[in-house]
Amino acid sequence: MEKSKSFARIFEKNFSKRDFKPNLKTTQSLFKILNTLIFKNQLTFIPNFCIKRIHGALGMFEYNPTAVKHCHTITLTNNFLDFREFASILGHEMVHFYQFTVLKMNSGNHNKDFYKFKKRFQKLGLDLQREYR
Repeated sequence: MEKSKSFARIFEKNFSKRDFKPNLKTTQSLFKILNTLIFKNQLTFIPNFCIKRIHGALGMFEYNPTAVKHCHTITLTNNFLDFREFASILGHEMVHFYQFTVLKMNSGNHNKDFYKFKKRFQKLGLDLQREYR
């Protein structure tokens, strides 16, 4: 229940913001909250986050099997339409992270294992879809 209140607080605080610009602290905090509410704490570690301008995407999950440290990276664009879009994109990339680390699927496809989280996203007022914008 506490994490649900945390999500409500952070969502309410940032809901009206247009042109939301995420930072590392907000991203890590939201990751922990979404991990509890959507993934039931099955994501046992926090990946590396990279926030930068991305051409042609709003976010991506990357895995580098040759990296010694930080081989799991979630990259997010540095500018979102609003907080809701940011939370939806972070959640979307977390589903790919879940597929890779928990389900041990290296394809990360948008398949039935991906879309099984759609109702959990909707309960939080978020979108889970293949493409955004």
